[in-house]
Parts: sequence; structure tokens; C-alpha cells
Amino acid sequence: GQLDAASAALTEALKVPGVDGTERATAIRRMTRAYLGAKAYERCIAYAEERMADTKLSAGHQTDLFITIGEAYNYLEEWEKALKAFKEAHRVHNNDKDANFRRKILISEARAAEMSKDYNRAVYCWTEIIPTYSDEEKDKAKAAKREVVRLQPLARKNSKIEIGTLDDDDDSEDITLDE
Repeated sequence: GQLDAASAALTEALKVPGVDGTERATAIRRMTRAYLGAKAYERCIAYAEERMADTKLSAGHQTDLFITIGEAYNYLEEWEKALKAFKEAHRVHNNDKDANFRRKILISEARAAEMSKDYNRAVYCWTEIIPTYSDEEKDKAKAAKREVVRLQPLARKNSKIEIGTLDDDDDSEDITLDE
């Protein structure tokens, strides 16, 4: 209840002229993080979607909200919805070269992809994460490489095409090709 009251007050405050976009985005982010912290995932999603609809935000700030929505769906174990939110985050942010921001999207996306058994996408995400680490973060890069190694066999297994037979195994008439 307190979070809902705070979000209502914040929503009204966001309408006040003179508040710049970064201040608005920061306030919205804090509110969505409060919902996540309180495990009010549905409210977090609703609040983020409402603010994207009624508040002018930069592409970077919209991307941040899509990531938050994806994380909330991850907590709800609604993997397909999470993946859709991460796809929107990529679309809006257009895969910017900001390594930290890109990593933030990809780590959560990799988790959702793995849980939805989309192992190819999970491998792709972890592979894309590796070069985002600096030389000082070699341990994190190694951890990402271990994730790729762990998930590759699952991705290969899911990618195998089962080849059936071309034998005629029903009782219907044979088909012939006449000129």
C-alpha cells in the first residue's frame, strides 16, 4: 500500500513542469526498483509500462525500463515475456557500444533464454557479454566463457534435426508422376 501511495504521488510530481528528463527517469527507476525489492513484480511492470506511456523519456531511459520489466518477468518465471522485454530493450537502445549497459541487458536476457530452454540465444548472450569485460575483469570474462561452454551442448542438442524416413508407411495408394 505504501508503495502504491508513493507511486501515485510520484506520478503527480512527474507532471510538474521544470523537472528534466534525467530527474524523471531517476525517480521512475527508484520506484520500479522499490517494487522489485518488495517483490511486487506485477506492480513494477504496470508502473514501468504506465510511465513509458505517459512520460517523455530518452531511448536510454526507456531501455532501462524495458530491462526492469524483463527482470520482473524473470522473477515471475514468465520467460517468454521477459525475452520480449529484453528484445525491446535491444531495439530501443539499438545495441549501443556502452559495454556496461549492454551487459546489463544481456545477463538478464541470458538467464531468461536459458530458463525458456532457448539455449542458442543464451549462448549468444554470454558470447556477446565476454568482450564487454575489461582486462581488469578477466575473472568475469572467464565466468562468462564457462557459461558458454556449459550451454553449448544443450544448444547443439536442441538444434539437432531428427531425420525421419522416406518410406511409405501408410496404406494409401502410391503416387506416381506421369507425363
